Amino acid sequence: MCHSFVQGPLQEQAAPLLAALRDYTGWLGWCVWCSTHLAPPLGLVGDADAKRMAAALLVYCGPRLIDDAIDNHRTYKGKRETLLEGLIAAFPDIPPASVRCQVGLLGSWMTFYGVQRLERHGHPQAARRTLRLCERVAPGAVLESLHAGPLSWEQYCQIVALKAVHYDEILYRNLIDPVPQPLKGRLLRISARLSRLAQYLNDFRDVADDLHKGQKNLLEWFPSESDFWMLCQTEVAELVGALDSIPTEAGDAFSAALVETIDAAARLDKAPSDEAAAQAPGTR
Repeated sequence: MCHSFVQGPLQEQAAPLLAALRDYTGWLGWCVWCSTHLAPPLGLVGDADAKRMAAALLVYCGPRLIDDAIDNHRTYKGKRETLLEGLIAAFPDIPPASVRCQVGLLGSWMTFYGVQRLERHGHPQAARRTLRLCERVAPGAVLESLHAGPLSWEQYCQIVALKAVHYDEILYRNLIDPVPQPLKGRLLRISARLSRLAQYLNDFRDVADDLHKGQKNLLEWFPSESDFWMLCQTEVAELVGALDSIPTEAGDAFSAALVETIDAAARLDKAPSDEAAAQAPGTR
């Protein structure tokens, strides 16, 4: 990635930064697990498909880095140190607040770099669609923290759609780009349900942390955990029902992704030494 821009006399100085960036973004490769379940049944297994998804993953990693910088995430769910923590350790003489700004800048750069790679690989329309998705994600992420007054349930759902559903759509839409309509639309609607459920499960796990930070959390609109789980059960039932509208093999892939999303959310509460627990697709 940025090693192509940092050559000559600066290359040695950039080595710690590049190593930390390469390590963290390489680990974030698990983010594509749920979406790529669909690749084999849809026949999206060629070199062009792999290059398209690799570029989409770079775009997807950008907001991850920005979110780490904004929220001062030193670890991912307490399981694995982030790029932010790695750079703070690599550059102990730089104030942590300055490092956070630099990580946010790196996240923006990765987003644009990924979009540029999409275009370079011959997908200009996919690049433009991906940029439009990025335009939607930013307002949702900002309004989650910066809003004028109490959020209604409808406003919260809109934020989830912007910052979570459209965010995951960066991966899903680029994966299934060659799939014709109306199947593509059906696949995207099902993936949106899966992304929404993943955000609900993430909010359930993060309720104490969100309240401590003064952030909104899904459970604020539910009088009890039972009511929350009823919402999740409804989402699962509607997702499973929608599988009848797509080919059986693709439905099986979504079923596997659904099971993995639920199982991964549960694994997040295991001991930090469990490396597998850290790799939880569909959770934020």
